[in-house]
Amino acid sequence: MISMFSRNIIVAALSVTGAFLFALTLRSASGMWIYTAVFILTALTNPLFSHNGVTVLFFLNGNRVTLESIIYGVYLGLMIMSVLIWFSCYNLVITSDKFLCLFGGIMPKAALVVSMALRLVPAFINDGGEMLAIQSSLSSDKKGLIIGLKRHIAVFSCLITRTLEGAVERSDSMRARGYGAGRRTSYSRFRFNTSDAALLLLTVIWLAYMIFFGGVMDYNYYPEMDAIEFSASYILTALFFILPSAVNVWGELRWKYWVSKI
Repeated sequence: MISMFSRNIIVAALSVTGAFLFALTLRSASGMWIYTAVFILTALTNPLFSHNGVTVLFFLNGNRVTLESIIYGVYLGLMIMSVLIWFSCYNLVITSDKFLCLFGGIMPKAALVVSMALRLVPAFINDGGEMLAIQSSLSSDKKGLIIGLKRHIAVFSCLITRTLEGAVERSDSMRARGYGAGRRTSYSRFRFNTSDAALLLLTVIWLAYMIFFGGVMDYNYYPEMDAIEFSASYILTALFFILPSAVNVWGELRWKYWVSKI
């Protein structure tokens, strides 16, 4: 929420930093070049199409290139980059069993549908990779654009068929087990304890402060950029974005400590 709705470039930079640190703690920072490419593309594209602003740096093909449009392009790139990294971390942390644990008791059918939808794309990619590997091993001597295109079309057709058949089989299996027929019980190895409640309360208070009282959400780029006045709110915002990484590192340290006691 902070990353998407704050227009402050400092907040966007802090969000990217926090998201990158969290990805490092999750050991999933190998694909950061994709998000960096998105950032560069967005930052370079905005000054070419937006000519607002009062600080003209130079003219390109008769169009003004302003400092405000460049800074706004950098902000947009940072914002998009941070959101993409946060959601990639979310996909690693919140697995389907965790999602069902959170919302299965409140809305079991909706939670099941959302869980299946979140799993659909990764399963689609994995199955497609397996089928392409099998196709390549069976016809490794045949190369060319047309042959490769036919191979991908055949794999895509098989993927669609496999996905539809899997959905039908899963539906029949759950109907046979009586899903939705009565009160449903489920096992969950996750427990909501006092430390979870304290962290949740702290996060909600922290988030409400930054949105309503922190003064870090609003920032104007056009026609002239607002002055940035550093305050304690930026420090609190930085700590807020570092909080997931800190929790993750603390868990790793506790785990290594207890392992060393064995």
